[in-house]
Amino acid sequence: MYTDFHAHILPGMDHGSTSTETTRNQLSAAKELGISTIVATSHFYPDIHRVGRYLEKRELSLKRLQDSVEDPPHIIPGAEVTLTYELPSLPDLEKLCISDTDYILIEVPEYTQTKWIFDALYKISSVRKLRPVIAHIDRYEESIAEELMDMGYAVQINAEALMSIRNRNKWIRKIVQKRIDLLGSDVHSDAKEYKYFSRSLKILKDHIPTLMQNADRILQNRPL
Repeated sequence: MYTDFHAHILPGMDHGSTSTETTRNQLSAAKELGISTIVATSHFYPDIHRVGRYLEKRELSLKRLQDSVEDPPHIIPGAEVTLTYELPSLPDLEKLCISDTDYILIEVPEYTQTKWIFDALYKISSVRKLRPVIAHIDRYEESIAEELMDMGYAVQINAEALMSIRNRNKWIRKIVQKRIDLLGSDVHSDAKEYKYFSRSLKILKDHIPTLMQNADRILQNRPL
């Protein structure tokens, strides 16, 4: 059984699923692939969201699923938190961690060329005592991605990144080198997006056990 470590399946939370029906289709597609656990990582933008209101909205969205979807995969509440310069000082930041862990999924701004992102991540880990997980490493400019991997935090890749034959071997090599630890669908508004996760299971067949073990360790709040 598999864990999808990054998915926008909670209805009405962000620009992912817009309805319970959409989520029902997403969960059905996930189950067909053998996905038994999904980490629900709706976007959290520090400049527009407030932690308390975000958590209330997330709880209501989860309840809607529980009341309307029969036998879904195990859904783990989390967030995809956009990194800002001020994020390390955000009150209640720890409440955005993945379920009962101190791991927090962080989305780095894609187009920044400044070094403040590394300082902010360091403060989150050293001052706030949280463990960043870097979301979709495949989206960042190569030098930024390499430096993020060098920092030693857990790193997640999107399944879609493995669809490019030109880049596929590069990402597989990073997985073998233990510089990439987790696999996510990053599914948003269409259940058909799970086709990438399906194909990645075949592409990464020799590495999937390790990636899934890493996911289990994080969800148990254990170090990698």
